[in-house]
Amino acid sequence: MFIKRMEEVGEEVWFKIVKQVSLPVLDTLWMEHLTYMDYLRSGVGLRGYASRDPLVEYKNEGHVAFEKMVANVYSTIAERLEKLKIEQAPKENIQTMQGIDESKIEYKKPETEVGIKQESREVKRPTKVRVAGGEVANIKQVTSSNGKVGRNDLCPCGSGLKYKKCGMINSPEHKY
Repeated sequence: MFIKRMEEVGEEVWFKIVKQVSLPVLDTLWMEHLTYMDYLRSGVGLRGYASRDPLVEYKNEGHVAFEKMVANVYSTIAERLEKLKIEQAPKENIQTMQGIDESKIEYKKPETEVGIKQESREVKRPTKVRVAGGEVANIKQVTSSNGKVGRNDLCPCGSGLKYKKCGMINSPEHKY
């Protein structure tokens, strides 16, 4: 039955169709198998109480489960391929698709996003804030009373970074 269908649409197209049908089936059944094996692993330790080697039991049941999964994969793919209806596009559409010059096709790459690190440098700190009752309060930068710059204070060199993050601290050009 499948040989007849393969001759109708061509070998290359048929293999593409089989691939498109097979991959989701295989993916789904493999995930179910892995879930079952995880479940089996968590419960196989109790077999030791029945004087059975848990490792041997796990291997045996895992092998049986794998064989069932493989048989299920083949039967599901065959079932889906039997139900598949193949319609060929009109020859007019095929001819227009073949007339496209691929050298004139342009691919555009999306612009790279600005990183968070760079955005944090550009953030302007607010100088005024609305408080409860609609009043506006001024925000003053807190500095230490003894004249030293705190680790989390803005660096006085004007870089806009915190003092502890400023890369200019150890350089001779540092303006502090």
